[in-house]
Amino acid sequence: MQSELERFYTVTDVELACCDTATRSSTTRLGFALLLKTYQRLGYFVTSEQVPNAIAEHVATSMGEPYDLDILRQYDVSQARRKHLSAVQEFLAVKPIRR
Repeated sequence: MQSELERFYTVTDVELACCDTATRSSTTRLGFALLLKTYQRLGYFVTSEQVPNAIAEHVATSMGEPYDLDILRQYDVSQARRKHLSAVQEFLAVKPIRR
């Protein structure tokens, strides 16, 4: 399990730079990083409550952020998260399907 965490959920320097560019506060950095890492792995967006604690804690640790469930829950319903969805897709060069 630990090697999978490191392989798939460690935030890289390039991803960290993207987090810094896309977010305005430290309270949204972890939420953005979780969106990014889970979208990379799953191919769709999930809320922080859907992310196992071990993954969320690893992402936080890998980027030097505190792990705070209350802040993540607030992020899940924030306007910032809605804006970050397209920023994640842009960073990953994913084009959303228009219907």
